[in-house]
Amino acid sequence: MQTDEWKSNRRSWLICLGLALAVLVVYGPLLHAGFITYDDPDYVSLNPHVQGGLTWADFTWALTTDHASNWHPLTWLSHMLDVSIYGMNPGGHHMTNVALHMANSILLFLLLQSLTKSKWPSAMVAALFALHPLHVESVAWIAERKDVLSALFWILAIWAYAAYARPATKRGLREKGFYALSMVLFALGLTAKPMLVTLPFILLLLDYWPLQRRQTPLAALLVEKTPFFLLSIASCVVTFLVQRHGGTVLSLAVMPAGPRLANVPVAYFRYVAKTLWPANLTVSYPMRLWPVWCVGGSILFLLALSGLAFWQRRAQPWLAVGWLWFLASLAPVIGFVQVGMQSMADRYTYIPGIGLFIIIVWAARMGCNRLGRGVSGTLGVCAVVVCLFLTARQAAYWQDSRALFTHAVEKTKNNFVAYDMLGDCEEIAGHTNVALAYLQTAARIQPDFATIRNRLGHIYLGVGEIDQALAQLQIAVSLDPKLADAHYNLGHALLAKGRLGEALDQFQIQVNLVPDDFKAEDNMGAVLLQNGLAEDSIPFLQKAVALNSTNDTPHYLLGNAFYRTHRAADAIRQYEESIRLNPGQIQARNDLAWILACAPDPAIRNGARAVKLAARASQLDHGLNPAILGTLAASQAEAGDFSAAIATEQRACQTAAAQTNAILSNILKQRLQSYQAGSPWRDAAPNPGKP
Repeated sequence: MQTDEWKSNRRSWLICLGLALAVLVVYGPLLHAGFITYDDPDYVSLNPHVQGGLTWADFTWALTTDHASNWHPLTWLSHMLDVSIYGMNPGGHHMTNVALHMANSILLFLLLQSLTKSKWPSAMVAALFALHPLHVESVAWIAERKDVLSALFWILAIWAYAAYARPATKRGLREKGFYALSMVLFALGLTAKPMLVTLPFILLLLDYWPLQRRQTPLAALLVEKTPFFLLSIASCVVTFLVQRHGGTVLSLAVMPAGPRLANVPVAYFRYVAKTLWPANLTVSYPMRLWPVWCVGGSILFLLALSGLAFWQRRAQPWLAVGWLWFLASLAPVIGFVQVGMQSMADRYTYIPGIGLFIIIVWAARMGCNRLGRGVSGTLGVCAVVVCLFLTARQAAYWQDSRALFTHAVEKTKNNFVAYDMLGDCEEIAGHTNVALAYLQTAARIQPDFATIRNRLGHIYLGVGEIDQALAQLQIAVSLDPKLADAHYNLGHALLAKGRLGEALDQFQIQVNLVPDDFKAEDNMGAVLLQNGLAEDSIPFLQKAVALNSTNDTPHYLLGNAFYRTHRAADAIRQYEESIRLNPGQIQARNDLAWILACAPDPAIRNGARAVKLAARASQLDHGLNPAILGTLAASQAEAGDFSAAIATEQRACQTAAAQTNAILSNILKQRLQSYQAGSPWRDAAPNPGKP
């Protein structure tokens, strides 16, 4: 005969299995979703440190960087590990988020069951956590890996603390080990997302209920939490400094104290409302100026529920604990220190919502006790089914950026972030006019948002409206002097106007703002090289190579810079590395073949190898580029095959003439005469006649 304990354990495992299957059913379609254009490029899809996978150099970068205005090394490392496993397949990155959310849901159930000794209420809280549509953002958004990852350590840290705090006559090594483990897990969680700083306060709440440590003096409990509070304080200081340095902490000039403080009670109320009635959920909620009645009503609601929780703290301790859990754990992102322009965000409820779920479930349990288990169970099943349906529908919007931000525009008013991101989507798709319309709408709604001005400037630059581009980009850098991309675009707009010195100043600012970004160094070097400043370009290109040695472009440009400064041997090494990294690199093959065929130094020349390189470059180019054909002819002449060189050069001349390239055609004719005279072509100086 089966024992009651065995039956209980079997039910627990079946609940875990049910939670896992429910999460898979709802979030499984994300396997076919892509990266979105909002934050995903910063975190994964365009981040060179992440794109290289988990390497020692990038491990060091993760520990020290404040990229994306956050210090969360564990989050960076998790993204790098994903790239090492899945490459840049977004489905794999999505599935890691889903797996973490699944683990969190199961662990939350097991934790609450262990703490409260109430299986079915714990299962219901975990089911709401797993399937509530407010949590879609945290799971479906690859860049929000920090939510699901940090929550894993939050739950484990509480579990370890509960093992330490269990009733005992004295604290032995085992209990002290659990205490130390809880601190380690808390520290790891903070390195995934600093929002976990409220954990020490949550532990005090759990001491009250369900751990029932009310006999222990409050002073002793506070002393016990001191190491946790010290970790929280350190994390708060680091986070504030990093976010202020990154420009994401809004000053009072940008967001005055009045509107941001008025938003606090309204945001709390809206989070409760959306938990109970999850309608019109979007990826972005713009900041609004709330009327007095709305602010006042929200304050009264918060005071009323807080008063009820205090009044019932002994009869229904779960009410006070759940409510304070919600209030406290949401406090770091409620807007006292305004980060970004949003009034609220679904993702912020990932951990705070657990407190509300506890209240909802335990209140429903108390209300249904008189009606019998059947009614309670039926209501629970209905709630789970509704959440499952709503969450699946919400997750579908995350299949691509256009669907996500179109939904945001439909469900909110004056959502400049959504219009901005739609403009970005349409620009990427090549729909310039549509992108301009979206971005102009965004600029009308929020004229002082630098990112919008930068995107407008970039589009105007792309369509050749340089004056319009300059106007928008100058506004962008004045609004946000730390927006590196705006300086980059402004530099190119100034270049288009022939203002080289001013352009170089903007590129230098970009380099200073993002000193660890190889693209900034590569761009600066490329611009200097294109404008005849080869010697000046070398330090920038060398740094670009050092920052990202696996990218072929900086190696190629550095090869050009070396050759133009009489360092042919160094140029050869860079061209060879560029070809090794990218076997399809046509121009590096062509330029290396040119050096090996035409260099003044006979020790460098190698006609046979030059022919192979040039022939492959021409093959990759399908024989359409007369300059590459000219390199092949020069290589054949160096190898002593003048008949082939003459035939190839004649074909190059014909191709250049057909393309009406008179300058190149004249150069090719001069070389043809040399080959017809039985003489190979020589550069009198580095690269004087190379096309």
